[in-house]
Amino acid sequence: MTVAWVPGCRSPHGTPRRPRQIRADAGVACPICGSLPPPGPLPAHGMGTAQGPNVDPRRWSEPNGALDMNQWPSNWADLTRGIGCAMCHNPRLDADEYGIRIHVGPYTDAYLQRADVQRGYTIVIWRGRHVNEPTELDDAEASGYWAEVLAVARALISTYKPLKMNYETLGNSLPHLHTHLIPRFTDDPRPGQPFPLSAQRPETPIPEARLLSEAWTLRNLLDDRIRRDSNS
Repeated sequence: MTVAWVPGCRSPHGTPRRPRQIRADAGVACPICGSLPPPGPLPAHGMGTAQGPNVDPRRWSEPNGALDMNQWPSNWADLTRGIGCAMCHNPRLDADEYGIRIHVGPYTDAYLQRADVQRGYTIVIWRGRHVNEPTELDDAEASGYWAEVLAVARALISTYKPLKMNYETLGNSLPHLHTHLIPRFTDDPRPGQPFPLSAQRPETPIPEARLLSEAWTLRNLLDDRIRRDSNS
């Protein structure tokens, strides 16, 4: 049994579903969610739209999508109030142009990134009201946010066996609380120093088959943890 990916699935699922396998020659259901593709033209790749919930925070802060990395976004004051914040105003899709969701919780979503930046590169996004800084969370929210960030990090460590994990809570171009989880390896671009995240995504994405396989592994690990916690 091999796995078939159905490009363009854009079903706005409210809750996660365990991925399922389908025959490669069936070509009907999305292996992430099991839904049938909608009628009409579909996006060229990925799920959802370019401005889905897992937006590239270095790209979508300007109203026109352009970003000058030498200055703060021109609409910074609006963004800090949640006006025009793409992470606030878009549906929580299971996958989009930027990544595949590997975790959904009361406080966060986590997306394994499509861009071939670094093996296991994942963004965890706060899913409550608009928040710029973790200091704006109350104690329960802060506990929930960081617990889910660490749960995703543990799954990444288990899967990729990195030399070190980096946790970057930035928001300098899109001030909505989110954390970049970046596994570090002996052969990565800048050993012993902060990872060189670029303003531009690599042109070549991670091969789809590899991305799906890794996403399934991570989702299963996180699902198993949720089941254990619920039974404890």
